[in-house]
Amino acid sequence: MNALRDRTTNWLLAAALGVTVALVFLPVVRFEFLRCWDDHTYILGSEAVREFKLGQITTEYVLGNYHPLTIFSYAVQYQLFHDDPAGYHVVNLIFHVINCLLVYWLISLLTKRRWTAVLTALLFGLHPLRVEPVAWISGQKDLLAATGIMIMMIAYCYYRPSGRRIMLPLSVIAYAAAALAKASVLFVPILLPVIDRLRQEPPRSTHYRTMLPYAVIALGLGVMAILARVSYQSQLGEAAMPVLWTALIAIIRLVFYFSGRIFLPDAGAYYLNIYYITRSGVHLVSLLVSVAVILILAATVVSSRKHTSRIIFGAVFFLAAILPALPAMNLGYSADRFTYLASVGILYVFAEYVGWLTDRSSRGALWIRYTGIIMIATIIMVMAYGVRVRLPAWRDCRSLTRYFTEIYPDDPTAWMNRGLAFADRLDYVRADEYYTRALTFNPNYALVYNLRGLIRARRDSVQAALVDFTRAVTIDPRYAEAWYNRGNLYYDRNHLAEAMADYTRAVELDATHAETFFNRGNCRARLGDLAGAIDDYSRTVSIDPGHLRARFNRARAYFAAGNYRSAYVDLMNLQAAGVPVDPAFVDTLSKLMR
Repeated sequence: MNALRDRTTNWLLAAALGVTVALVFLPVVRFEFLRCWDDHTYILGSEAVREFKLGQITTEYVLGNYHPLTIFSYAVQYQLFHDDPAGYHVVNLIFHVINCLLVYWLISLLTKRRWTAVLTALLFGLHPLRVEPVAWISGQKDLLAATGIMIMMIAYCYYRPSGRRIMLPLSVIAYAAAALAKASVLFVPILLPVIDRLRQEPPRSTHYRTMLPYAVIALGLGVMAILARVSYQSQLGEAAMPVLWTALIAIIRLVFYFSGRIFLPDAGAYYLNIYYITRSGVHLVSLLVSVAVILILAATVVSSRKHTSRIIFGAVFFLAAILPALPAMNLGYSADRFTYLASVGILYVFAEYVGWLTDRSSRGALWIRYTGIIMIATIIMVMAYGVRVRLPAWRDCRSLTRYFTEIYPDDPTAWMNRGLAFADRLDYVRADEYYTRALTFNPNYALVYNLRGLIRARRDSVQAALVDFTRAVTIDPRYAEAWYNRGNLYYDRNHLAEAMADYTRAVELDATHAETFFNRGNCRARLGDLAGAIDDYSRTVSIDPGHLRARFNRARAYFAAGNYRSAYVDLMNLQAAGVPVDPAFVDTLSKLMR
């Protein structure tokens, strides 16, 4: 009877938790795509997503990341929702609610204390720092990764005491899925031995074998993550930093930004961006304060005695999940998403502390207990209110970029995205202004030079656009898109030799971009290299079988080269695809083939 009552209570609490979180975040379903902040790259402008190209999904890097499971998820959603943002936002909200329930499940398993689990899950679900990954469609990678990690730990908890063999493969698969959604979770398996200590599981001589699959996955996907980051690093204007300087930045960010914002969500923004820290004169003071805070916390852990294992679990959870974000030079102007999974550790310790106070008060003055309950209820309501206050900024690009340029007036990424918002509205004058402002704060931002070059080309400021594209490829010689864009500029101005050189460099760097081959084919055709043009049109069609312009231009090139039969085949394929074909041209080809 007690077991049935416990199960019923758990289901009711889980339902109440899910409904509460869903209602607080419900406005997100009316929000737009944030084209100015990765949504265009991940979904709207992604050939792999729009055309469900599994090969590209599993092999390509996106904005310096390798997360094929996230891209696969977007591809599936695109088949369902197309360009309607509401469906994607609903998916984000569903995953966030699921993650809150998984946090409740995990903490219940670890502690056997229901109200500690409820409080941890509520604090996690309603924290204002959840707004970024939930309201931002491109933040889905954090939600997916968190789901995988929670399932990994829950399955491991069931595996260890019972030895149920099916649970270990499930845990490993969930970890692999999480890492394929976002590589920043690669360090989290170091938490598993800490879970054993927290649950007082006896050590096993074969424990290293249990950890081996996680280590293999971490090593393989870690290499992919590094290669992906290196491929994009120079476009962000990043450069290698000395090890000591990287450690300094990491320590300051750990204390003042990632930890501090969990307790004061609007604090610490200054310490996110490398440009603020390096230009300030307070980094030494900040470092000393950070070290002092870490030493105090370490002493607290050591002196906590019977609570040590709980505090260590929370601390290791937080550090393992946040570690990859600490040394990165360029995190943009918002990095709340990195706390999505990591904050569970700190919030769990806080919930344990509240439980400890409640236990003490139950043996003493009841007024302390009731005061604590009122304070916790107040904190939760304030957090929910904080979510509702933050949400409107994420409605669309204009509201978001205005919000962040007000908070981070010296951040280059904020101004770049402000420029993207206005470029999307075809207000190229304002876009140019904001891109230029971004470059004043980061003069090595190859991505911004490329973007400014595009709008200047559209405004017929040819020489200025040429300077910007040249600057982009000088900063990052492996920036295929900038080579392609400069090639287009040369081609449109009839500088065919220069266009050929840039297109060739672009295809050397990215052999999957159909338009580059198509434009180089056009360039070769104008230069009289019909064989080369036919080859490029064929490469275009092999990459994108639906590229009808390439088929038509190839038919013309075949005709000019005297290969009438191949020209006829291309025209017939176009006609079968519903493309109008000049009957006189077809008739001429038929006669020439006789």
